[in-house]
Amino acid sequence: MSNHLIKGILALFLLIFVCFGIGVAPTLAHSPHDDIFDVEVSPTYQKDRTLFILVRGNLLKSVDGGLSWKRCLNGLDQKSHLYSLAISSQTKNKLFLSSLGDGIYQSLNGGVSWKKVNNGLSELDIDLIAISPNSDQIVFAAGQHQGLYKTQNSGKSWHQVREQKITAISYIPEQKQQIISGDQTGNLYLSNDGGEIWQLLHQIPDSGAISTIAISPHFSKDKTLLLGTEKGGIFKTIDGGKVFQKINEGIEDLSITSLLFSPNSQKDYKLLASTWHKGVYQSDDGGNTWQNSSEGLTSNHQADLPEYRRPSFSELKMPLDKNNQNQTIFLAGFNGLFKSNNGGRMWQEMDTLSASLIQGIAISPNYKKDQTVALTTYLGGNYLSQNGGQKWKAINKGLEEIRSRKYIARLFGIVFSPNYAKENTLFSASWTHFLKSTNGGQSWRKIALNNSSLWEKITHKNWWFNTIESKKPMIAVSPNFTTDQTIYLVTWNGEIHRSIDRGESFSMIGNVGHSVNYLVISPNFALDKTLYISVSDSSFGIYKTVDGGYNWQPTAYQRDLKQSDWIQLAISPNYQTDQMLLVATKKGLLQTENAGEKWQKIELPTTDENAYVEAVALSPNYQNDQTFVISLRGNGIFKTLDGGKSFTQIGDDLLNHNRLFSHMHYFPAATMPIQFSPSYLLDKTLYGFSGTELFKSTDGGLSWKVITIPEPQVKNVVIYAYARLTNSPIYRFLIASVAAMLGYFLLKRWKKVLFRTGVAIMTFIGVFIFLSTVSI
Repeated sequence: MSNHLIKGILALFLLIFVCFGIGVAPTLAHSPHDDIFDVEVSPTYQKDRTLFILVRGNLLKSVDGGLSWKRCLNGLDQKSHLYSLAISSQTKNKLFLSSLGDGIYQSLNGGVSWKKVNNGLSELDIDLIAISPNSDQIVFAAGQHQGLYKTQNSGKSWHQVREQKITAISYIPEQKQQIISGDQTGNLYLSNDGGEIWQLLHQIPDSGAISTIAISPHFSKDKTLLLGTEKGGIFKTIDGGKVFQKINEGIEDLSITSLLFSPNSQKDYKLLASTWHKGVYQSDDGGNTWQNSSEGLTSNHQADLPEYRRPSFSELKMPLDKNNQNQTIFLAGFNGLFKSNNGGRMWQEMDTLSASLIQGIAISPNYKKDQTVALTTYLGGNYLSQNGGQKWKAINKGLEEIRSRKYIARLFGIVFSPNYAKENTLFSASWTHFLKSTNGGQSWRKIALNNSSLWEKITHKNWWFNTIESKKPMIAVSPNFTTDQTIYLVTWNGEIHRSIDRGESFSMIGNVGHSVNYLVISPNFALDKTLYISVSDSSFGIYKTVDGGYNWQPTAYQRDLKQSDWIQLAISPNYQTDQMLLVATKKGLLQTENAGEKWQKIELPTTDENAYVEAVALSPNYQNDQTFVISLRGNGIFKTLDGGKSFTQIGDDLLNHNRLFSHMHYFPAATMPIQFSPSYLLDKTLYGFSGTELFKSTDGGLSWKVITIPEPQVKNVVIYAYARLTNSPIYRFLIASVAAMLGYFLLKRWKKVLFRTGVAIMTFIGVFIFLSTVSI
């Protein structure tokens, strides 16, 4: 082998090592994924096909076995994360739901409506709920930090029965008073009196918390129970808990998240276990040996990031089947909900968060004449209607390369040019690009936002997070756009970008140094150069600029903004004269009438003085009609005609059908889910959206009709999706290496080894960077 060839190969592998070793971060799909915290199936699933999931803090219900989902909203006014769900095995319509901050909710009608049941709880951070299989009047709830609570009257009152932090609890079959629980130090406890008094049954040393307890359905005969632990794997007893032995043969990941007995385990000895990283393991010999059974499961490195720290795979749930023929199993995962129809041998991922989720809506400034409405969806791209929503067309030409697997990747809002009637111009934005259309959405051009050099991208360990994940730009177009040609993009990491050439190029003119979640521009911007942003990091509040974005100052401190991690703004159309803004927060609705110098709280139409205001929109004729509309989480849609002095509920039927105008929880977006028609004075038209449904009212919000929007267009991108299936750098490394070798050998007629090696190196770099930087 020639020295040139040896040097070329060494150079190639050195470059591969550098590119791979410096930590070019894997591409990110959505962040987080369809993270399923819990899955629960109806006790009569074989008949009603009903199941519930908690996904990104949202409660969804399916009545067709998981093919479609509807969000549960009525009465769920939580400000914190929904965490754990339990369904009564005796009364399928009775459910208990826990949250990390709002305590416990109860539903008596199958999740149609909810109410809080917190009487007696000394802690409202509840991460575990367990309903007795013998009586659904008896429920246990574990605090996230410490304490175990019990109710004997279906949640009317609770009392504390343990001080320690409890991590798992299970009822012994056919024994009404016997309950087993485990704690975070590996201690196992038994109660013989229904959970009032507990005694130490066993201690599992050096294994971390007891994460799950599974008791044999035939416990009275075989005395078998299993313990899953945080870092020690699985332990089994066949004498009711006196002696335990490890049963980890074949299990690579000893962090156990869930255990499941086959209903017919007395005959088939079948057990299932889910693990934090490695998916599902199956045993056909009562746990003596295990085999990985994860075909079809997917995971993502994001689950281990500090901001998530979530298991890739968690709850295993099997519908009850009296004939013991059930082969259906559900598995909650960070990537989504998985289902097996053959007892866990193969899995398929189910769609839970629809690609059609509406993320934003915009109404043409010339709506009176052109009846044009635009909207953007989670993964379906942008849509346009020119007849008030009756018919829609996808307007995604030019966005095909911005993909998340088979869909258009997330877009962040859509905006009409103020002079749309003449200019026919629309704006939108993706993770990485400003998007512009000058032909009414027929085609788009992508204008890059990233100012980082290629070398910075390659050598910066977290370049993907810093330059892509943190962008998510919010758009504000100058009301005087025709003259000043000015557009602002404010990214979620606080960068202020401005264009003064109609969006053809942008320059960064400042950085507020905070996490920004909302942006509005003064209707009188040509004179006052004013914009407002809301921030949601440690400096919760509203910031203001009066010099076009160069300098930002906080408005007057307002305690109700503190600890409110989502603050939305609405600016008066008559701001020049009334200096008024409304601020929607988790602690109510605030108003300023002097450009932020002082804030006052508006009294809301609810007994909760700190009700969560999810959205607020002002009439374009506010100076004369004093009208605005608000959406209260869990309570409904309300309208005022006197500037907030009094409110009337509108669209009463919406809440009864679990419809509220809001973004999905933990789906931050920079557009308001309620919009007034610019010609509201004449047409009384409003639009609102909830999940995948768009609504329209032509009587000032008194009644609403559902507007059907198209299903997202799906392209055949099988090879592309496979190459990026796991978002793993290993895949990109291998693909780029194969491409480099092919490039080297295809040029074998060239005798110059260094030339061929150079082509191979450039091929590797090109393919690797392409797979690392294609926006998803």
